[in-house]
Amino acid sequence: MSTMTTRALLLAALLLLGGAPAAAVAQVPCADELRTMCSGVAAGNGRILSCLRARWGDLTPACRATLDRAAANAELQLHRCEEELFQFCRTVPATRDATLACLASNTSSLGDECRAAVEQAQGRAARLKAACASETSSSCSGVADDPDKLTACLARRLSDLSPACQAALKP
Repeated sequence: MSTMTTRALLLAALLLLGGAPAAAVAQVPCADELRTMCSGVAAGNGRILSCLRARWGDLTPACRATLDRAAANAELQLHRCEEELFQFCRTVPATRDATLACLASNTSSLGDECRAAVEQAQGRAARLKAACASETSSSCSGVADDPDKLTACLARRLSDLSPACQAALKP
């Protein structure tokens, strides 16, 4: 997978999935799969996505659709920030945090569409931190500063989360 595609997938995850849990376990695409198939996988650098994709045939149709939607949105995000990713971020590590930090540090130079995508991603992260503060401190404090790991940690504890935290994790 190319670095640009990896960056686009990371940006789509920021904007779309964020972990994907919703209010009820039965209605959450990939929550059961995350718990049963990928619970031992460390979050970050696309490892959880790779884990799920490696078990494609065992995923529910809803989970497969969610992953397909993320890939489609990654392409959309690639087009929204393609120039900016190349111009400003081609030398940063192809990780979610590094890519978003790079784009955010160049906000004044971003095109309108890319700036909107970055602001949307930053807002989602802020809403997650605010809505899940108590869950983060009690169950996921060791990963609170890493959005990928925090989302994975919270998703694995879905049934223990407050309704507000579950809502913040919705795509």
